[in-house]
Amino acid sequence: MDDFANKFEESPVVLQRIVASFIEPEDLPVPEPPKPQPAKPQPAKPQPAKQKAPISTAPAPFLPDLDEVEEISADSEVMPYVKCAWVEEHWVKERTRDPKQPMQGFTMIAPDSEEEIDAFCKTFEVADPETQRMIRLSFELGIAKDRQR
Repeated sequence: MDDFANKFEESPVVLQRIVASFIEPEDLPVPEPPKPQPAKPQPAKPQPAKQKAPISTAPAPFLPDLDEVEEISADSEVMPYVKCAWVEEHWVKERTRDPKQPMQGFTMIAPDSEEEIDAFCKTFEVADPETQRMIRLSFELGIAKDRQR
């Protein structure tokens, strides 16, 4: 069997690093990798004179023509609030721009899901009058803060 080296320090750097990775850091010093030699500069090649490309006034092909932009219909507009009104023993839920609170129920900032709306309706429905008043008040404050932004 041949030896790589008589001493650890004489072994190839790659082998030193492999062995060092299996030994605790304080037991054996890890040699620094050799520094790369600086590249020799290449002689500069003469550059041809740059010509300016003509400036085109045609519209970019990926941009829509302004005449082709569609208006968003009022039906597709996202309404910022949901009004939940208790009418004839059931909830009537409506997305709206109007932040006013209904006589029976509440208006809140539109949540991300219908499940959240249903959960608030159920909570409001089983709450006592004082808790219902606090729920409405918290929604009013949330809407007021949102409108100040």
